[in-house]
Amino acid sequence: MQRKKKKSSFSDASENKKIRNAKKLEINGLKFRSKLEAFTYQKLIENGIADFKYEADKFVLQEAFEYNNESYEAYEKKEDKQYVKKFSDVDHKIRSLTYLPDFTRINPATKTGWILEVKGYNNDAFPIKWKLFKKYLQDNNYNVTLYKPNTQGNVIKCIELIKSRYYN
Repeated sequence: MQRKKKKSSFSDASENKKIRNAKKLEINGLKFRSKLEAFTYQKLIENGIADFKYEADKFVLQEAFEYNNESYEAYEKKEDKQYVKKFSDVDHKIRSLTYLPDFTRINPATKTGWILEVKGYNNDAFPIKWKLFKKYLQDNNYNVTLYKPNTQGNVIKCIELIKSRYYN
């Protein structure tokens, strides 16, 4: 009897672990990371809202830095097309922590406008980044309205709110 190979806990490199059930779509030359984002784009356009940016305003929540002490950690490294588990003193260069909202309309001079973050399913890091993002906006004197719909129905409600507040 032949034993079945146990599936590796390492994910395929082509799989997007950040977005569950995401299907990438392209509309008008824009590549969306999920069907809900594509739906949101179409609904914004249908409602006469076209003066927004898609994934264009990146916010640096934490600047990059160098950790000066030792830090022994478990990590995965790709070797010969396979991921191998390692444990050692890791790289001390810490990348910046950034946030890239889906749809934005922000006046850079006045730091006013709206941000629409479409989130069908939260990954484990999103709630923390969302809190840090709100703190960043507050600390940097942004006066923007945040919208975070998770269904098509909520997207439609958000667009109605955006229209009534910013386009009447």
